[in-house]
Amino acid sequence: MKNYDCIIIGDDIYALIVALFLARKMRNVLLINQPSPYKLKTENVTVNFKKESYDFQYNIDAILTGLDEGGLTEAFLDDLDLLNDLDYQSISEDYIVDKEGNQKRRNNQFKEFKIYLMRYYPKNIKEIRGFFGDLDRHYNNYKQQYLNLLHNDDYTLSSLMVEWGSYSLDELLKVYFDDNNLVKEFISNPFINGLNIKKVSAYNFFANYFIGLKCGFYYIKNQNESLRKIILEKIKTSSKNVIINTKITNIISNDHKIDYIEDDEGNQYGGKYYFVSDQPIEFYNDYFPNLETHVKKLKDYYPNIEDTIVKRTMYIVLEQKPHELGINHLLYYYQDNQNDHEKMIKIFNYSKIEEKPDDVGKICVDFTYDKKDGFNEDNLMDKLYQAFPKLKWLDMEIEYGKELPYLAMLRKENLRRKPSISNLIDYESFNHINVYDNLYVGGAFIRPESSLYGKFQQAIVSADKIEDGLYFKDEDEEYYYSNEEVMMMLRQNFDPSYFGRREIHINFYIGKSSYFFRIKGKHIIVHRGRYGNPDLTIITSNDRLTDLIFKKTPYVQIIQSDFFKYIGKKETMQAFIKAFDLDDRHPLNKDKIEKAPFKRFGLIYVNIYMFMIALSAFLIHFVQGLFIYWPLFLVILGLVVYKKIKVKTLNTIEILLLLVFMILAVLSIFIDDINHYYRDQIVLVPALVLLFVSVIINRPFVKNYVKYDYSTDFVHTNLFQSITNGLTFLWVIIYLVIVIGPFFTGERYVSVWYNLIFVGMFLSYFYPSIYINTSIKQS
Repeated sequence: MKNYDCIIIGDDIYALIVALFLARKMRNVLLINQPSPYKLKTENVTVNFKKESYDFQYNIDAILTGLDEGGLTEAFLDDLDLLNDLDYQSISEDYIVDKEGNQKRRNNQFKEFKIYLMRYYPKNIKEIRGFFGDLDRHYNNYKQQYLNLLHNDDYTLSSLMVEWGSYSLDELLKVYFDDNNLVKEFISNPFINGLNIKKVSAYNFFANYFIGLKCGFYYIKNQNESLRKIILEKIKTSSKNVIINTKITNIISNDHKIDYIEDDEGNQYGGKYYFVSDQPIEFYNDYFPNLETHVKKLKDYYPNIEDTIVKRTMYIVLEQKPHELGINHLLYYYQDNQNDHEKMIKIFNYSKIEEKPDDVGKICVDFTYDKKDGFNEDNLMDKLYQAFPKLKWLDMEIEYGKELPYLAMLRKENLRRKPSISNLIDYESFNHINVYDNLYVGGAFIRPESSLYGKFQQAIVSADKIEDGLYFKDEDEEYYYSNEEVMMMLRQNFDPSYFGRREIHINFYIGKSSYFFRIKGKHIIVHRGRYGNPDLTIITSNDRLTDLIFKKTPYVQIIQSDFFKYIGKKETMQAFIKAFDLDDRHPLNKDKIEKAPFKRFGLIYVNIYMFMIALSAFLIHFVQGLFIYWPLFLVILGLVVYKKIKVKTLNTIEILLLLVFMILAVLSIFIDDINHYYRDQIVLVPALVLLFVSVIINRPFVKNYVKYDYSTDFVHTNLFQSITNGLTFLWVIIYLVIVIGPFFTGERYVSVWYNLIFVGMFLSYFYPSIYINTSIKQS
């Protein structure tokens, strides 16, 4: 059975973006190209008119928001390397048609749209200003949170989710506006026109709509099949064997995780994570029929998932060009048809986008209805004639596209009523859908009101959760290393002799993080970020770099794999491998370390050891030495014996310190001055021993204990040696300050200096991360 970091099942944009995101992070993914529901398709329709055939290639959901420079969608697509592959044109104005056929132009940019509303609804100026002030605040916060996600910075719930996440669109707009006509202005758009706004999620809608108002609405010219092909090709560049065509028939699970999946030919595939783009209720019913409780919960979150409301396109060929009939613009949205059975969504002027225009007029009319009742063509045509009267007298031919789901997905009221922050986080991060720890289910059903933008955003959120799961492994798994630790392990291995005296810059792209080395002679500095013109760029995952550092796999095998790429001269790459000891010249020490009896054994052991010495040194100021030295000796002896029993080893330093305390205890019986006058030796002697053995001859005392808290691989690195050297020196300094401090402050303040022990215990816990993070500069 082959094993992967993540197995993605589906062939829609959602699934492909998840696969591309992870593949670009150098993850070992398998994409099973199995049909997904709700997949965007370009409709290919032929209309026969006057013995000629006229073709349409039309995508009903081709409007994408946020592609202006600095827009959130632009950032998403740039991260996926898709931005330059899209062919699109800006839509800076909306044209609205009301029930009487009257038309008006409406600018769809944030400030201009606000001015437009204030001009048409002067009695509601105060309400409009209040609403747009909140909308602006929510947009800025929402954008920042998702840019932080993309850039691997800290992020949290957006204010949009916290404040508006529980409202239907109808409820929210009526909180701000009394005028129902003003409310209608937010309905006339390509995303929710014709839907019942009592079923529309205000969060889902505005997450997309305010991005358009701020950073543009665009018509995407790429056909859906073309866009899918582009994404598939980019996935293939990461791994040649990443995509297979098969059908999954069985999913094997235990109580909390998916173990593996099986296809219709009996092949088995194992993954650390799984993503499925599917209708969730059908998916769980098909593969996990015993999850009735979870399916019932899903129906509360997605009550309209089986709704019978559909949208459809009427393809019309006319004997005259649209502009000759008053249809001058690309898009027209219908207004005031909320109570009609057949609701017009938009008119799309197809003739305006054809590269080789036909000698006839071609328009697409999108409309919605309840498929249980069907629709009446005459009612639709009456609406068209009302807006464009010249159509009534023309010869034309009509064909219809397929019925497509037209969903709004507002969770039931009991789930929206005063939700906790925890519930909102689960909803925002899709945890509410998941039954198994390593299985994610997604698709267009989640936030359909967000349209095409929603698919990109939701796929990136899902993929980011999987990436984080691969990076931050569970506690019961193999020890994982942060990107910063990996960078510092490399830095500590640096040998300057391979690069000479010229300045070298090496960029690293590890998952979502980026770093660079600045090297000159024997000096090396690690920076966060990227260098503009590097000598070498390395793109890989955290796992592959640690495999290189720990020499778990032959280095040639790693650097020639699909999951390690570099840009730069071959000679520079070879120098990098040797300069950071990543080749096979010096095998890593693999001495086995006994497993610790409990978590953070070494840290706790060291803190108890040091605390007992300091406590004894403090008490000896008040109690005769004889009654301190012997208990201290017995406590240290007990610690040594306990360690010997549990981890089966002793080391020279602890035996030497034990002898020191034994000698002090014995001397306290015979030499009275030791009991009454010479008190500082109880910390001074251990400090001097530690200074000599640990610092001067480079055998860190702390290393002998905290090594049980880390993996064997990490313990044998130069970085671990440096960290434990620093920790040992820290305790030496604390003991020396305890001894020397009273000479400057007087004996009455002697107890103050002993508080440094608590500082030492605190730093023992945090020092490794402080050392690593402060050694990497922010560029």
